[in-house]
Amino acid sequence: MQGGIESRGDAHLDPAKFTVALHKACQQAGVEFVASRAWLRDRGSGKARVIVDGSFIDPDYVVVAAGAWTGEVVKQLGQNISLQVGKGYGFDFPVEQDWLTDTLYMTDAKVVATPMGDHVRVAGTMGFSGIDESLNQVRAGGILKGVQSFFPDWPVNEFDLEPWQGMRPMTPDGLPHIGALRKFPNVVVATGHAMQGISLAPRTAQLVAGVIADETMPEWMNRIHPERFSRLG
Repeated sequence: MQGGIESRGDAHLDPAKFTVALHKACQQAGVEFVASRAWLRDRGSGKARVIVDGSFIDPDYVVVAAGAWTGEVVKQLGQNISLQVGKGYGFDFPVEQDWLTDTLYMTDAKVVATPMGDHVRVAGTMGFSGIDESLNQVRAGGILKGVQSFFPDWPVNEFDLEPWQGMRPMTPDGLPHIGALRKFPNVVVATGHAMQGISLAPRTAQLVAGVIADETMPEWMNRIHPERFSRLG
C-alpha cells in the first residue's frame, strides 16, 4: 500500500523566478548589489568590517544570511554556530498534458512533486556531507524510483534529465538561527531554516529588523539565538 498527501490550499512558487523578482524590486527600492565575494574581519571594539574587492566597508550592521554557507562566513571572525548541511536532489520534468496540477507529497518515498508552470519538479532525500556540491547519481536516482512506485505510468525514463542538488542549512534542534553574535553585536545571523526558508523569510526579516533597530525582542528569541548551543557546553 502506498500513501500520499495532497496539499490542498497549500502554496508554492518557483524559487528562481521569485529571486529574480525580489532582486528587481530591491533595485527599484534603491538597494545596491555588489556581485563579488566579501570577507568579514574584526575591526575592534566588538564590531566587524566587510572587505569587498580590497575595499574596507565599516557598516553599522552586517546581516549574514548565506544559507548553508553561513557557518563558513562567521568563522572568518573566529566564531562558530551549530550548522549542518543537508543536501537534497531534484529533477525538473517538462510539463505534459494531464500531469500534476497540485503539490503532492509521496510520503513513503519522501519525495515532493510540485508543478512550476512549464515544468514539474520532483525533489527529496537528505544527505549530510558538509559543503559538497558534487552529485551522487545513486541518491538522485532514488527519487525517480520513488516516483515510479507511486506513478508507474509517469514517463520518468523518457527524458534525459540531469539531477540538480541543493544544500539546506540544518540545526540540531530544527529551529533557525536568528540573532546577533555575542562578541560581534553588529553581525546579525539569519539561517538554519532547513526546507522552510521562503516560507519563514518574511517573519525572519521582521525579527532581523527588530534586532537592528534595538527593539525589545521577545524572550523566546533566546531559543533561536545562533550561539545557543555553545552556552550548553
